Amino acid sequence: MKIPNCLRGIAFAVGAAAALCTSAMAQTFPARPVKLVVPYTPGGAADILGRVVADGLGRRLGQPVVVENKPGAGGAIAAKYVADSPPDGYTMLLGGTTPLVLYPLLYDRQVYDARKDFTGVGMLAYSPLVLVVNAQSPVRSVDEFVKASRTGSLAYGSAGNGTAMNIAGELFKARASADLMHVPYKGSPPALNALIAGDIASVFDLVASAKPFIAAGRLRPLAVLSGQRSGILPEVPTLRELGYKDFDFSVRYALIVPGATPSGVVRRLNDELNAVLREPAVSSQLGALALDVMPGPPEAVMDFARNEIERLAPVIKASGVRLD
Repeated sequence: MKIPNCLRGIAFAVGAAAALCTSAMAQTFPARPVKLVVPYTPGGAADILGRVVADGLGRRLGQPVVVENKPGAGGAIAAKYVADSPPDGYTMLLGGTTPLVLYPLLYDRQVYDARKDFTGVGMLAYSPLVLVVNAQSPVRSVDEFVKASRTGSLAYGSAGNGTAMNIAGELFKARASADLMHVPYKGSPPALNALIAGDIASVFDLVASAKPFIAAGRLRPLAVLSGQRSGILPEVPTLRELGYKDFDFSVRYALIVPGATPSGVVRRLNDELNAVLREPAVSSQLGALALDVMPGPPEAVMDFARNEIERLAPVIKASGVRLD
């Protein structure tokens, strides 16, 4: 059917008006404070990352970027909150591995669609994980840790069900045929405190979170879970070096917004985010926490999520880990 010229003109006018509206919104954005939702408790490495980024973005945007902590349900509470927020750039999520990769792989009943409900603003940082035990523990190696678990189940703590720390523990448990029992906490700090108090036997956590306790002589690192050694724990071997071939699990963080956020607003946020991450003081501050900055285009976020899902899907399926 031939479309009348008048209707074509109307369609063109509507499209042009929408484009102008989007452009105008991007030029005036932000006109009020912006919220950054962090799906973790205050005090951990991810929370510190969020606050450093929020401070830098606030300086560059000319409006405060306020951090709001919404822990729980492996990050799903925070992710759902942001997914349901108006797509105007004023509500952002500190996302990455947990909400974009692990959630769709681990849950059959999902409260948000990781692929459709979000748009990437940009990657933030990368961090390896480390297996730690209490410094007073007789266990001094991964081999001893696995053997000890087989003589009596050992409890490991994490920042909560469905978090990267939880999945790291379950993947190691399956790979090593270790007898480990998961104990979820409301964030990384209480899990580490429980380990120091002797309430649990181990924690799989970010190097950034565990490093101060390792340096203070309160925790003993056994192995790094990423493919390469950590720059701030260079003496600690990787699981690959210890015979766990191809074991490579780490955490990446990203800034994401609701899926229908105007492209002009996303580009503005991406430009300012990359400028913040390239500031020497910021990269140095985060580097001291074993967080390596990852400036790049908005598309890198969903590219990362898609590639990581493809890589981890068969590994998680083989491990039998499900969280429904």
